[in-house]
Amino acid sequence: ALCAVAAHHDALRTQFIRRGDGASGGWIQEVLHVGDAALPWLEVHDAGTGATSITDVGKGLLVRFDLGEGRLLAAALVRGAGDAPDRLVVAVHHLAMDAVSWEPLLGDLEAAYDAALRGVPAALPSKTASWRTWARYLRDADRSGALAPLAERWEAAGKATGLHRVLHRDLLRGPHHGLASEETLITRLLTPEASARARELGAADALLAALAFALQGAQDGPLGSIDVESYGRGELPIHEPAPDVSRTVGWFTTLSPVELPMVVTPSEALDRVREHQRAVGDSSAAFGYLFPERHGNGDVLFNYLGTHGAPVEFLTAGEKPRLRSVRGIRLERADLAERTHRLDIHAVEGPSGSVEVTVNYRASEDATRSIETLLGHVEEAILAMATPNSPQGSPSSTSLQSGLDLSQEDLDDLLEDYG
Repeated sequence: ALCAVAAHHDALRTQFIRRGDGASGGWIQEVLHVGDAALPWLEVHDAGTGATSITDVGKGLLVRFDLGEGRLLAAALVRGAGDAPDRLVVAVHHLAMDAVSWEPLLGDLEAAYDAALRGVPAALPSKTASWRTWARYLRDADRSGALAPLAERWEAAGKATGLHRVLHRDLLRGPHHGLASEETLITRLLTPEASARARELGAADALLAALAFALQGAQDGPLGSIDVESYGRGELPIHEPAPDVSRTVGWFTTLSPVELPMVVTPSEALDRVREHQRAVGDSSAAFGYLFPERHGNGDVLFNYLGTHGAPVEFLTAGEKPRLRSVRGIRLERADLAERTHRLDIHAVEGPSGSVEVTVNYRASEDATRSIETLLGHVEEAILAMATPNSPQGSPSSTSLQSGLDLSQEDLDDLLEDYG
């Protein structure tokens, strides 16, 4: 089943080769033909032997990837003890695919596994356009000048200036780079009330606004920028129609900055985030082409994954085992991977609707206390945001009213309460 899925999706047979030495060298990416790429890795762990926790098994699969040979898919079957179900841990190198790709990949894996049980060839659903086709679409749009008007959107919104402030509190102190082995993480599950409020307001925008507001208070001033990851599969606002990549396995993730001015209330922060989204529209996929020198230079990375998930486990259905997908996704980084941001923050929505926020940061006692405080302020900020149906009116009207008849003492109290 794993081989059938790798043969079906080009991204899982991608080879990365380093050409040249030093600064003059570069990486070459090439999709290998079926049969030329290394086969997916599969290992089996018996119950009660070796590293049988899902986390340990998942980390162990990282060393099975081989970029030079095109092995970007690895899996481990963990046998259950007694009547416990077996679990299948599937790992894919992040260079090959993004979180959205899990849905078509797992659906195809289930179909291929069912076909293997019946002893027939796997008949997988038709693929949409390849990642290579999408990359050429962006390249050709850039060369034709079709992306140029999008640059004006970023410049008009003041988002392409690359303003970089030195963040001086314990929260963001320390080297900008380092290794993943030097970092740790904290995860907070928002209360049902905060999760429901975030979903009502639009979870991605509400979480980003709450984070920006809390960080603003943590450093006593406006935040330079937050690098925001998005799915990157939307059609660009240009004349050339985009290829359909809805069922394509690949890495389409985009990275673009959001810079907010000093705000007074969480609702105002939400207004500013929404204004930014309206100003730049669906042009985030073009930002890296337009402003390569600004790409990924922020201190903070934010990614809202929504409900996309990955883990899979075997369940018994009649006389034959079946695969069942379970929501949830985990990003594991090799210890020698370089950190790109001081804070790496991602949020997901679980099956129950609760929102979970995880922060990766350089480990220190002071930073841990600051992160825990930050996450508390994020939740408070979400709960303080006005909803369209609230007595206070729309978020926009609330934030405008908040700027009237407020003394400096009032402003200081607000920042102390929420920042």
